[in-house]
Amino acid sequence: MWLEYVQYSIGGLAEEGGLAAIRDTFERALTAVGIHVTSGSMLWEAYREFECAMLAGLQPTPGSVADADTVKQIDTQTKRVAKLFQRQLSIPLMGWFHLYLLRIIFRFVVNGEDKSLTLIKINLNYWY
Repeated sequence: MWLEYVQYSIGGLAEEGGLAAIRDTFERALTAVGIHVTSGSMLWEAYREFECAMLAGLQPTPGSVADADTVKQIDTQTKRVAKLFQRQLSIPLMGWFHLYLLRIIFRFVVNGEDKSLTLIKINLNYWY
């Protein structure tokens, strides 16, 4: 039910204060069911996807350069997504290994860390 409520609240994104209201709804939903072993991971995933969509919307179009304000917004949003990964990984939910690999890939894509790619190879060789 919380997932449907959150999806409904996303419809108000264009309204004044809509983004803050959506984030508040996600946080209340996580407080209510975020640690539920099976359904909690779906809510976390929806929150992460929403924040990743917000990050994608901040990216400059190909061939253009972001101004200083946009770069700051991108940095803030990137940290927000990384924090969501960290918060979710601190809870023993189903699909944690998949989430762990997604976080490594996110770090690789955002930061271009070669270390992240090495971690993916090590983990895939160990688990598969």
